Amino acid sequence: MTSCEERADRLALVNAGLASSSDLIGCSDTEIAHVEENAGKRLPGSYLVFLRKFGKSAGRLMADVDVFYDSMIGLTDVAKEFVDSCERGTLCLPENAYVFAMGHSAAWIVFFHLGFGSGRPTCQSSRKIEERDGRRTKES
Repeated sequence: MTSCEERADRLALVNAGLASSSDLIGCSDTEIAHVEENAGKRLPGSYLVFLRKFGKSAGRLMADVDVFYDSMIGLTDVAKEFVDSCERGTLCLPENAYVFAMGHSAAWIVFFHLGFGSGRPTCQSSRKIEERDGRRTKES
């Protein structure tokens, strides 16, 4: 991404009244490495761009979501426990899910399906439910 494209993204949030320029804070390379270490696999390039640009704050955009560093660290475990406790084994996250966003009320969970298909991480829709080992799996 060019610096011109990055400035345009930042300016769009500022012009929309969602953030001041000082509210837009990206992650350092060390912090991004920590996120990937937590995921256990390489994360999608588009998500890494998001982390570099807005990984710590995007102003009011997504302020009510656990999506920023470091609140997203450990979300996969939190989400799996939440789904297990609510669904009592009838619905589960895929084994290789990496949860990177969760609503504060835990009403929704967003994740990457790591290592899917060609071995590259892929973001999956949250509306698909399939059977796995007798348990329904809802993919987000």
